[in-house]
Amino acid sequence: MIVRVPLRRDTSANGAASQHPPSPRPGRLAELFVAETDRWFLDARPADVVARSDVTTNGAAREREAMQVLVAEDNADMGTYLCRVLSSRFSVKLARGGAEGYRKALDAPPSVVVADVMMPGMDGFTLLRRLRENPRTNELPVVLISARSDAESTTTALELGADDYITKPFGARELVARVQAALENSQRRAETAEARGRADGLRARDGELRALLNELRAVQRRVAVAADLERRRIERDLHDGVQQRLISIRLELGLVQDLLGRDLHSAGAKLAELRTAAEETLDELRDLAQGVYPSLLTSDGLGVALLAATRRMSIPVSIDAALVIRAPRSIESAAYFCCLEALQNVAKHAGPGASAAVGLSTRNGMLEFYVRDDGAGFDARDVARGRGLVNLRDRVDALGGQLNVISSPGEGTQAVGRIPLP
Repeated sequence: MIVRVPLRRDTSANGAASQHPPSPRPGRLAELFVAETDRWFLDARPADVVARSDVTTNGAAREREAMQVLVAEDNADMGTYLCRVLSSRFSVKLARGGAEGYRKALDAPPSVVVADVMMPGMDGFTLLRRLRENPRTNELPVVLISARSDAESTTTALELGADDYITKPFGARELVARVQAALENSQRRAETAEARGRADGLRARDGELRALLNELRAVQRRVAVAADLERRRIERDLHDGVQQRLISIRLELGLVQDLLGRDLHSAGAKLAELRTAAEETLDELRDLAQGVYPSLLTSDGLGVALLAATRRMSIPVSIDAALVIRAPRSIESAAYFCCLEALQNVAKHAGPGASAAVGLSTRNGMLEFYVRDDGAGFDARDVARGRGLVNLRDRVDALGGQLNVISSPGEGTQAVGRIPLP
């Protein structure tokens, strides 16, 4: 059998078309074979034509290098043909079979994989399945090529995750276009997933910020309540203690005034009693003032201020402040009132015969303190202990520190705090 394929139409000397009657238009299948055969002659172009072509395509060289195609084909002629067709748009590497294609895809994942379905050993379906199972290549776009055009083969390829399934024969332009489409679709999916990830991250961050804002508002409310309770306590102490003493002194002074004209001796004795009462009232006022902010905390520091406070406690308290140095006023104040409130809790709840110990130290950029007692203790999970523990934690949390309270019934209580130093 002899087949003749015209490379160009015959023309007459004056450029007119030949008068031979035109041949019947071939079918699409024949057109594809003719078009592919025509491409086989590309390598036979004169050297100057190749050079000019290379110059015109120089601008797309970097784009080709950025898009790499791995061709997995066991047939040498078909592999060479696929590489030649795809190299017009992409940087191409060839693997002789599915197993070699899988190894190369893992070593250096390409932009897209083009694989023949019918290969010995690891065929195209198996290669696709292995690529999808590996986290390193599970998002890699894969285009399968096959002579099987039945619906079952196409369905199998798509179910396994193929981005496209091309049946033979196919044109060069069709192959390049469909590989390009698979690559672009994969890039769009990646961009969509990235945008979705950013949106999810923003939503998560927004949720975290809202939770933090709610927490700060709750802390603000607790601080306001604690401040109001402290104000009421001071008002109550002033009314029940200092104010009543001052009223009593005023009444007693009226009696002394009556005695001055009648009994100087009795008046003198009464004045001595009133002087003692006035001194006691002044001491109480000093205690109240120290409860607001002790002057010793400003002048001598945390250790000295706590030592003075422990001497006024109703229970025996020892203090170890040998390793403490001066810290900013806000930090010393928070630690002072935490320790003081913890000691007051010990005095109220630890039971008869209890004693306490206070420790202060500065190390590793932290001010650390503890208050321990050997009293009755309580269940630390019991939130019905009042707001005292909450207020302690709020003071420390506001400075970026942390406070832990450890207690068990019958085993005493320990409050341990750490506040970062600037």
